[in-house]
Amino acid sequence: MSETLTVNQIFLCAADVSSHIFDEEFSELVTYCRRIHIFFHRNDKTLRIANLFSPFHRLGIYGHEGHLPSDIVKNIDVTYMSDDDTAIGSRFSHHRYFYGSKNVRDYINAQLGKN
Repeated sequence: MSETLTVNQIFLCAADVSSHIFDEEFSELVTYCRRIHIFFHRNDKTLRIANLFSPFHRLGIYGHEGHLPSDIVKNIDVTYMSDDDTAIGSRFSHHRYFYGSKNVRDYINAQLGKN
C-alpha cells in the first residue's frame, strides 16, 4: 500500500521563480497541495534588478499567471501595502515585506491557525 504525501499549505513570498512554474516544472505540485499562497509586489526592485541579468516573468513580481484553480492557488498582491517596517523594505527594495509587514505575518499566522 502506497501513501501519498499531502502538503496542507505553501507560502511563496517574493519568489524568484517563473510565474508559470506551476504550469511547467512543478505542475504536479498542485496535486499534492491543498493551498498555495503567492505573495507578489509589482515594484520589487530586487527581483527587477535580477531581471536585468536573467529576464523572465517572476512569480514575486507578477504572481501566478497560469490557469490553476483559485481555490488552490491564491495570488496576494501586496504592491500597495504600506506597513513594511524593514529599514530598506518600504523605502527601496519592496522585497522583504514578508518579514517587515505585520499584515503579511498576520495573514500567514491566520492561515496556519495561530491567531
